[in-house]
Amino acid sequence: MQSLLTKLCLAASLAVGGFSAASLPCVSQLPAIHLPITTTASLTELDSYFERIVRRPNGDFLVTQLAADAELWLLRGAGTPHARLSSLHNFTESTGLVGIAAVGHDSYIVTAQRFSSFAVPEPNTTVIWEVQFPRPDSDRVRLRKVADVPAAGVLNGIVTLPQDPTIALFGDSYRGQVLRLDVATGKYEVVLETPELSGAPGPALSIGVNGLQIYDGYLYLSNTAKIAFYRIAIDRDGYPRRGARVETLATIPGISGLDDFTFDKRGNIWGVAPFENQAFVLYKKGPGSGARREYRTVQFVAGGLNSSAIPGPTAYAWGAGDSSHLLYVTATGGEVAPINGTYTEPAKVAAIDTRAFFRG
Repeated sequence: MQSLLTKLCLAASLAVGGFSAASLPCVSQLPAIHLPITTTASLTELDSYFERIVRRPNGDFLVTQLAADAELWLLRGAGTPHARLSSLHNFTESTGLVGIAAVGHDSYIVTAQRFSSFAVPEPNTTVIWEVQFPRPDSDRVRLRKVADVPAAGVLNGIVTLPQDPTIALFGDSYRGQVLRLDVATGKYEVVLETPELSGAPGPALSIGVNGLQIYDGYLYLSNTAKIAFYRIAIDRDGYPRRGARVETLATIPGISGLDDFTFDKRGNIWGVAPFENQAFVLYKKGPGSGARREYRTVQFVAGGLNSSAIPGPTAYAWGAGDSSHLLYVTATGGEVAPINGTYTEPAKVAAIDTRAFFRG
């Protein structure tokens, strides 16, 4: 098995996002596979952009739209021929929605913001809202403003604590910070700010920390500009453990950026390459790897540079029940990086059938 691996250790002379590649772990790459992808539902207008997705207890999904409207969408019937998207709420005082996470039974927080142009935030416009369904079959939601965050850059990824979902951690992509929010009181604070969270150096805005997930006592983070995954040990209250340091897991070869990610039941990381229209897996345990070699093997598993199956993938959510083998992925339609430089389409949600992956 080891002979099939293509070793891709970055040369020491290369710099990635301000870090010497000599300090980054070597990553082994398995040959690509092509899992089946089907479109679940899509919008009808171009210049749209889906950013995040979360599954509801009843199996429906909520999807945030970053551009051209701050729209929250409800996806019903996923996994059936009758899947459809319907608008749940338009946050008219904002121009884009970013992160979303569950904070209780059928209750969610979402970040809304005004942007002067694509991904360029207007100062003092970040608002965190709570969205709550009164009934599982309701088409209306209750809204509550949780907090204004005037100093925020862009609050991108959100994750809530497993033992207390009313405590949320946010990744600020432009300030290179992790914020901790008490959803009940609206009080927030910066709990982590390190070079691993920042974007690339220079005068232009650069997206740093993006997706956040909590797994087995660690906060995991993706960094778009550095094309890398990191983690840090946290306590039960969501603070970094005393003396804990940010650990570099891997820099993903052959792509030009990262977005959100998720874990599977084996602890593997499923990531997206938004500019290459691909999904990949960063294995927790690759071939021949021991405990000290976690997250050192990557494999591209779906999509492709010239494929429109998942153009501009941004985030994931697993299906449930009979659809638990389906990994739903939001896609921008190639708005940022058109396929072949010209092709774009409306934003959509697609489903990756992972059964062949787990049989392998």
